[in-house]
Amino acid sequence: PRREIRPRQGGIKFNDFFLKSGVTAFCSLIMAAFPYGLMLNFISLYTKEHNIDANPGFYFSVLAVGLIASRLFSGKLTDKGYVSQVIIGGKLCGVLAFCCFILVHDNLAFFLSALLLGLAYGMLSPAYQTMFILLSDEAHRGTAKSTYFIAWDFSVGISVIVGAPIADCTSLD
Repeated sequence: PRREIRPRQGGIKFNDFFLKSGVTAFCSLIMAAFPYGLMLNFISLYTKEHNIDANPGFYFSVLAVGLIASRLFSGKLTDKGYVSQVIIGGKLCGVLAFCCFILVHDNLAFFLSALLLGLAYGMLSPAYQTMFILLSDEAHRGTAKSTYFIAWDFSVGISVIVGAPIADCTSLD
């Protein structure tokens, strides 16, 4: 039997949007999503600077293939309780993707990094969302989801603000 969750009396509070028990996971997600935001926003500039002949639009198509492929196995692992292991695997896959992207400047490495990055974020996204939900009680599941989306949106947004001056200083144009 499910208990009825009644709306609380009073105004909107900070606790309605942010899960205090998820501060560590929040910071961890920000650090993981920041490079993703950089990649999404500056991939076209990067390809021009490094004379990569590939169309950046195809990069996102290959990234999407990686996202879809990772969902085939990471969701099952997360459902079995391997949330932390999926996050660690996603972060390792992301590091490998960025190393491939940074160290090798040809089309094969370019698209391999897209596939690995898709795998990484396809693993990280649902695992982090599950982690936030597990950190909350039943009455605060919406707050847990809000905390997840605030972290994700904040890190992608801040990557644009911080990334533009970095791109300008490092001659990404």
